[in-house]
Amino acid sequence: WERPRTMFRLLFLVVLVAAGRPPVDPATPQSARTTIPLTGKIPKKKYELVFSDEFSADNRSFAPGADEYWTAQELWKITTNDMEFYAVDHVTTSAGAAVITADKTQTIEQCPFTSGMFNTWNKICFTGGIFEFHMKLPSDMGVNKGWWPAAWMMGNLGRTGYVNSTGGPWGNGRAVWPWTYNHCDGNSQWQFFNACDPHPADGFNPFQGRGAPEIDIVEPRIGGSPHHPYPGKNGPTTPTIISTFHFDPKNPKDEPYTGGMSKHNSTQVININGDSLHDFIGCITPVEPEWFHGFHTYRMEWYPNNTIAWFVDDTFTFELDQYAIRGYEKDGWSTFQRMIPEEPMYLIFNLAISALWDVPSPDLEWPGKVLIDWVRVYQDPAHKQTSCSPASHPTAEYIKNHKAYYDDWRVCPPLPSGLC
Repeated sequence: WERPRTMFRLLFLVVLVAAGRPPVDPATPQSARTTIPLTGKIPKKKYELVFSDEFSADNRSFAPGADEYWTAQELWKITTNDMEFYAVDHVTTSAGAAVITADKTQTIEQCPFTSGMFNTWNKICFTGGIFEFHMKLPSDMGVNKGWWPAAWMMGNLGRTGYVNSTGGPWGNGRAVWPWTYNHCDGNSQWQFFNACDPHPADGFNPFQGRGAPEIDIVEPRIGGSPHHPYPGKNGPTTPTIISTFHFDPKNPKDEPYTGGMSKHNSTQVININGDSLHDFIGCITPVEPEWFHGFHTYRMEWYPNNTIAWFVDDTFTFELDQYAIRGYEKDGWSTFQRMIPEEPMYLIFNLAISALWDVPSPDLEWPGKVLIDWVRVYQDPAHKQTSCSPASHPTAEYIKNHKAYYDDWRVCPPLPSGLC
């Protein structure tokens, strides 16, 4: 029996490769095929697995076109003034995990380091759901500053690292990131895909505001956020896990967001209002230095036009709902309701080094590695949506008609620092 069973497995793999791998990895255990929302704001019902990757096979390539769902990037991320160049060969699989490696290879003149980023942009996206992954961060993150690993999501209209797709001051002035707004008002002049157009081009829907909002599931850092240090005597040396939601339009400076938020007792709320570019709300959760020596499960639950909640090892950390980003009016400044995103969004994993996040310590332990054991995404069986261009929020025609914005990260106007 053993030999026929082995031959059957080989035949199954041949058929699987020929047909293309299904979105749910056959290696995902049956016990992990459903989950139930942990947030109390959503009815307790089974959510079904719509995408997973167990990274079981070694030496996978994520070069463009090599994988059904993932693409590794080959670019310098100008928007965060990174010190690393992202190279395709710095993302692979080994021993049952995806591996992102950062080392001291100098790929281009401006970047003394090389690292990896991979994502599902324009291949598989999600409109809401429960996102879980089992991940190990660089082992010395609890004691050495400098690493900037992240697991996050962005709307498909913005391709991370491609400045003309995301807009803002680094691109051609178009405000795409991180807008999540569907009203025609004074804010619309700053929103490129705004709700004022009755006859939009590129397949967009009439009178619909669009953008590329951002949800950061995990960004660890010693001392809390650069914008919101962790408080207390030991705050500057406390390792933390940061989770945030980035959006536009914003409140005026020094007008904080209130209500519609809940947190764990040990969590500090990040409430950044009136930033020069956008606003963001989230949390800082303290952990011990030993946290980074092993794998942990990170979870984010996103329910469009409702709520976003974050969990670490199934422990609740923070939640915000629509009320937190309600309309605002004061002294001539006004905005309508901002939205918990309803855009199709894609998954991103990367390991960066940037002085904007932290000046690298001379004691950093090279090479730095992020290991991702598995990724799993669940959705309500009555509302499954994994298209990057659903009819409700199309993206395909615009991306096709503006190919250069999404194909060449160097397509941008001359900047004073000579980045392009």
